[in-house]
Amino acid sequence: MGEMQRWFLIPLSDRNWWLKNLIGGVVSFLPVVGWLAGGYEVEVIRNTQRGKPSMPEWDDWLRKFVDGLMVSLIYFVYLLVPMIIGLQGANDAAGRIPGLTGISGGSLFGKSILANALAFVFGAFVPFGIVNFASSGSLKSAFQARAILRDIQKVAPWYILCYAVFLAVSWMIAAALQMLPAGTLLSSFANFYLQVVFSGIFAELHLEAKRLPG
Repeated sequence: MGEMQRWFLIPLSDRNWWLKNLIGGVVSFLPVVGWLAGGYEVEVIRNTQRGKPSMPEWDDWLRKFVDGLMVSLIYFVYLLVPMIIGLQGANDAAGRIPGLTGISGGSLFGKSILANALAFVFGAFVPFGIVNFASSGSLKSAFQARAILRDIQKVAPWYILCYAVFLAVSWMIAAALQMLPAGTLLSSFANFYLQVVFSGIFAELHLEAKRLPG
């Protein structure tokens, strides 16, 4: 837990942290341009693995954009099945699928539970998938599920804790800020900071997993 607390403070040690977070929050809020934020997180991972955990400069925008596009693709591939099930449930509820307008509430609830459960399980591969991509520069490495699972198992207690905390804090940010007039914009700033923090945490966990035998 101490390592997690340390990482929540690391970005604040940068004298321009507020400006970097301001830029990150703004670009995260914008469609397509938001891929830059994903590329920034990739750079956080690379800096951490070089032994220099910090908030990078906002430069080399093209590389950040391309890296961010790859991060979005990683999320999309891992979460595709849960998204399909969730969308199917939503369509059923709206009566948009012929022959399913009378589908029971229990079935809809079941689809929602299944979609969320699969999103939790498949989503657990995303952090190390992104770290693999950041480390190697190869998108293929992000989908080496067996290798990723082996690395997760080596640091399983910490990995599961960090993954759960990340999801919980993300949900709390969304629940708390969405009630405010500018909640969506404020969420962009908070979530960008959170992504920076956990990009560093998972980068360090990945280094630890690679040091362990097995």
